[in-house]
Amino acid sequence: MNLDEIRTNISRLDKELLSLLARRKALSLDVARSKLENPRPIRDQVREQALLVELINQGRQLGLDAHYVTRLYHTIIEDSVLSQQALLQDLLNPQDKVPAISVAFLGLRGSYSNMAARNYLSRFQAPLVEHNCETFQQIFDTVESGQAQYGILPIENTSSGAINDVFDLMQHTSLSIVGELTQPIEHCLLVAVDTDVSKLKTLYTHPQVYQQCSQYLKTLPGVKVEFCAASSNAMELVAELKRADIGAMGSADGGELHGLKPLVRGLANQKQNMTRFIVVARKPVEVAAQIPAKTSFIMSTGQQSGAWWKPCWCCAAITSP
Repeated sequence: MNLDEIRTNISRLDKELLSLLARRKALSLDVARSKLENPRPIRDQVREQALLVELINQGRQLGLDAHYVTRLYHTIIEDSVLSQQALLQDLLNPQDKVPAISVAFLGLRGSYSNMAARNYLSRFQAPLVEHNCETFQQIFDTVESGQAQYGILPIENTSSGAINDVFDLMQHTSLSIVGELTQPIEHCLLVAVDTDVSKLKTLYTHPQVYQQCSQYLKTLPGVKVEFCAASSNAMELVAELKRADIGAMGSADGGELHGLKPLVRGLANQKQNMTRFIVVARKPVEVAAQIPAKTSFIMSTGQQSGAWWKPCWCCAAITSP
């Protein structure tokens, strides 16, 4: 086959994959509807793990890498769970249905928080109104004032740990945690024009991204790092300047929104890099019995000898749409 024929076959397979994914999602919603009559938890961690092991073994027989299969099905399963939760919550909270959904997040279009917001709220059949914020405090203010219905906040990363600024602000707000999602994070080196790593002189990034990619950055001793308020700000700057000697660090999907291309992928110190986000709103929501829920506690001790504090991750957030 020549190149055009190969590409035609790939396009045909892509259409088939999309059709199969749509059918799988429809079946997952049928599963949620069946649980209305026979209440059972939405999430079955034991079954998910057994399914993943089986898929990895099947993938190996077909020449597919275990890490590739894991990442692919983590995304599919997470989407299935969130879609089922959204369906049940819509049925339980019909008064919350609105013609549009507004959300506040850190950074500009393409930031990790923006991609998490789009991922989480895509289950709701309503237009999305986005409020980009420069600080976590501004997210809280935007939701508390009613300008946005929801706020998306990162609270934990597998590489850099807890986002302490968010925990500090949670102590002084009346907002309720109404949702949670885990987002895979793949840091890339993004550029606006065709170039080479050896030509780079400056990298724009967010401090959290810098921390999570510190090992890779040590291999670029001659490159200056400039910090930005969010990874999306770094992308926007690089997209505007269009120079061969600068780059940004962020996600490939976010970079695509700004016309950037990944020059190097997989920069994180930990290859399994995940960020946990919470969703906050002014009012709590009714949680369907089929959805496993968590309760958040923020505790502090007196300033005295022997006092200590440790976060309890087993009850860090409530799970609902």
